[in-house]
Amino acid sequence: MELSQSITHKNGRQRKPVVSNLDMGERESKLDVEGDEEALLPNSDKADGQAKMSHGIKGELRNVALLLFLYVLQGIPLGLAGSIPLIMQSKNVSYKDQAYFSFVFWPFSLKLFWAPLVDSLYLQRFGRRKSWLVPTQYLLGLFMLYLSVTVDGMLQTDGQKGPDVITLTAVFFMLAFLAATQDIAVDGWALTMLSRENVGYASTCNSVGQTAGYFLGNVLFLALESADFCNKYLRFEPQERGIVTLSDFLFFWGIVFMISTTLVAILKKENNKQYLTKKKPKEETQSVMETYKLLISIIKMPTVFTFCALLLTAKIGFSAADAVTGLKLVEAGVPKEQLALLAVPMVPLQILLPLIISKYTAGPRPLDVFYKAFPFRLLIGLEYALLVWWTPSVRQEGGFPVYYYAFVLLSYAVHQVALYSMYVACMAFHAKVSDPVIGGTYMTLLNTVTNLGGNWPSTLALWLVDPLTFKECQGAPGQTCGSVEDAGLCVREGGTCVTTLDGYYVESVVCVLIGLCWWIFFGKRMKRLQEESPSASSSVNKMPPGLDPSDVNEEDKPSKNVIAHISQFADDNLTFVRNISTCLGLAGLLIIARSIRLITKFGSAADIPARFIERNISIRGRLRNITEKGLEVEHIPIYVPLLSRLLTKRQPVTLLDVRLAGVELTSEGQDWIGQQLKPAETVWLRLITRQNETLHCLVSVNRGSLFNTCVNEELLRHGLARTSPFVGLDPHSRIYWHLYKRFLRAESRAEKKGKGLWKEENRLERAANVLRNNMLVNSMKKLFKLGAKEK
Repeated sequence: MELSQSITHKNGRQRKPVVSNLDMGERESKLDVEGDEEALLPNSDKADGQAKMSHGIKGELRNVALLLFLYVLQGIPLGLAGSIPLIMQSKNVSYKDQAYFSFVFWPFSLKLFWAPLVDSLYLQRFGRRKSWLVPTQYLLGLFMLYLSVTVDGMLQTDGQKGPDVITLTAVFFMLAFLAATQDIAVDGWALTMLSRENVGYASTCNSVGQTAGYFLGNVLFLALESADFCNKYLRFEPQERGIVTLSDFLFFWGIVFMISTTLVAILKKENNKQYLTKKKPKEETQSVMETYKLLISIIKMPTVFTFCALLLTAKIGFSAADAVTGLKLVEAGVPKEQLALLAVPMVPLQILLPLIISKYTAGPRPLDVFYKAFPFRLLIGLEYALLVWWTPSVRQEGGFPVYYYAFVLLSYAVHQVALYSMYVACMAFHAKVSDPVIGGTYMTLLNTVTNLGGNWPSTLALWLVDPLTFKECQGAPGQTCGSVEDAGLCVREGGTCVTTLDGYYVESVVCVLIGLCWWIFFGKRMKRLQEESPSASSSVNKMPPGLDPSDVNEEDKPSKNVIAHISQFADDNLTFVRNISTCLGLAGLLIIARSIRLITKFGSAADIPARFIERNISIRGRLRNITEKGLEVEHIPIYVPLLSRLLTKRQPVTLLDVRLAGVELTSEGQDWIGQQLKPAETVWLRLITRQNETLHCLVSVNRGSLFNTCVNEELLRHGLARTSPFVGLDPHSRIYWHLYKRFLRAESRAEKKGKGLWKEENRLERAANVLRNNMLVNSMKKLFKLGAKEK
């Protein structure tokens, strides 16, 4: 997980409706009109005399797959842009440079300003959407290929010269700008590529594809680029670099962009039926100008202007926590790849939170939730500052303990709850006050202002960290650390620059105070906006000439069938339905868990179901004793409140007899286990085979990282054990050969390095052993000892 970059990604997903709402809101009304026009054409819905029949989503799986792929491509440059600040932070760039680079995340908030141009200017023969999509993706591919050759030089540090931040910012800004333009084109194409009954899948492709692309370009890249991560989890022999480098990653995706764009340009035909009507380009140019006039007329309304001013200033109090915390954690030594991986468990939470919070924002006063969540998010900012202050004291020689990452994950989860509470409340209020006649434009404008209100404070917060930080030069009298040059001179004179006051803490306190003042003085003003009449924000009477509300078609009323009645009942009794479904779901989970014995405590090997052994299930336990042959472990079942306590109330404490599968221990190996495994330590047992009352398992422990360490393999890597056949396991089974190869690699690694059993004596040691065992030498020693005693 990356606190700062995860927030950036969140903002990126908030920006998603900025164009999609505009594009879809305007396009749906156009589709209605075009659909009526197409109905007048003799061949509009027929081909070769055969009527087109709708076959549901199965008939459009190729289109859905194409949309999903295009949104994945869109997320790649966003993910890469989110990973660059963490890479630069590991190279000790200034926060002023980080502020420069933060402008890269602005295009997705500003794409409203060129979205009407993308929508209206095109080559009719090539296709309305392909006219923008194809050249945009070609440019993205070319930029990535260019970066694959030059990015290492841009990030390289020579002496006092750091990374070329200005060039990096310019290139990645263009990547983000092109990705935003591609997003506009794909959003519009989705409405004509899919049939009207399946157009809802476009939003699913949007969210899933962009999230997957961001994950590939950010989390996966940072993990594979890290030498420590790859050496620890993916390699048998350590190397100085990760599996992939930034240049390799950019080159691969640049080629993917070029090839996929060529295939789309050649093979995918755009549906151009709507262009059969003879519309003049002049009319479309006028619609662009009318859209801009409409935006200006909306902003001029007093209520909208006030609301926009509040949105632009509301997030000042959160800027330090959102923009700087993740970079500070990297500066304190937290591996950037570990922070990236901690973002993965947040995905289910980010999916569920809007569904839960929307229940409280569906009423007439959604901004009440915004007002209540505001101070909690401010307090989380202070908690983030304490987390950064606490981080250096927790750091150990091998990294950070598990409880530290658990605390970071919990802090971020709480932050997400407050963030989504405010975000969903804002979106609900936007939908409530938007004029239904021009809802797409209205919603897009408000979303754009909301995102800008988060971007500019983050950039300013990054910019002010260095000016607010105070350092002094210790060990070199007369030197200072006021600038980069002064700091370099201090080091050359034999001193070190020590931070006496970190600007991040100053910013955190100041931002919280500003946010608290905003909440006290302006928070209630925002709440009062809900009490004003919706007509105060209406722009129907202020629409520019050329836009007549009577020309806008009303939505067709749905037919009253059984499904409609059921849906209406569910909407009217939403709380009741959710409570019933939740209770049924919990009851079902308890029944399933009880039937498969997930919450049962096993007192002996015989208690473990045979299917657990067959499927090599992993169970958790607490180490109690270390014996000559193995371990004695107390099983820890999955805990369910109240039910687990009732089931285990009268059960005696019994221990499982555990052997290390596939390993023949030496005496040194037994001593090593006694040193590494402590009593009452939590271990994971992957069940391999069972013999009578003995379990043969892969034993794993956690050593302060996201992944567990296999004790069996560690013994072989250190040369403290030999591989042995897996007792009771079918030699022809897949798992047998998988484990056998895995253990042989670990053993061969120890043999190559000459560890433990495989340690070879050097010439001096061999000569000393020969002399020590030589009879003549031993006789001479005895004679000398007798002579010494006689004297």
